[in-house]
Amino acid sequence: RSRLRRLQIMEHEPTITKQERPIVVTGGTRNHKQVLHETKWLRFCQLDYTDQYGTQRKRDMVERANVTTDLDCIDVIPILKRKNQEDVVILELQYRPPMDCLSLEFPSGLVDPGEDAEKAALRELFEETGYTGVVKSITPAMSLEPGLSNEKTKVVIVEIDGNMEINQNPKQHLEGSECIELVFVPVSAMLSRIHDLAATRKCVPDAKLYTFALAQQMFSK
Repeated sequence: RSRLRRLQIMEHEPTITKQERPIVVTGGTRNHKQVLHETKWLRFCQLDYTDQYGTQRKRDMVERANVTTDLDCIDVIPILKRKNQEDVVILELQYRPPMDCLSLEFPSGLVDPGEDAEKAALRELFEETGYTGVVKSITPAMSLEPGLSNEKTKVVIVEIDGNMEINQNPKQHLEGSECIELVFVPVSAMLSRIHDLAATRKCVPDAKLYTFALAQQMFSK
């Protein structure tokens, strides 16, 4: 009976062909990188690489030309806390020429030579918002657009004590080419506020910002 039962079960099990088996990615090998064009800020390159099946392939990529560290940039999640007030996240609106529209983002910037993620985050926060805070956590290095670039970022969560004297009258310290509008968004209403701003200001939210707000809403229920 047991043997007959096993045969009956086997008759109903799907047959997995070689093509249907789950793919296990083992990687590839980058053989050569040729710089096709370079500006002050960017390099456009063509890659020659071998995929995991041994096929020779080509791929275009972009990389930053002015970064001297393994980490290209940082993104800051600044949480502003004030006594008897709801916590808010400080966001930025600025015009991004590649998008040709306003972009809604976290404060961010490149990592300068000699800086680590913490120093770069606190510097960028002060320059772009005028606030001084304390780093609470830092993510591992993460890719931004791995199909296009090797650029890596770390996300740094910074807590700002809005009751401190140094944060009473913050003043931005922007570079000549920067024009940044600060937006203060309640933590509890991030996603809905992003939708409102996208509609009223005709801006496109940064993917990191939107993902953070979406997760915050999902897991707060």
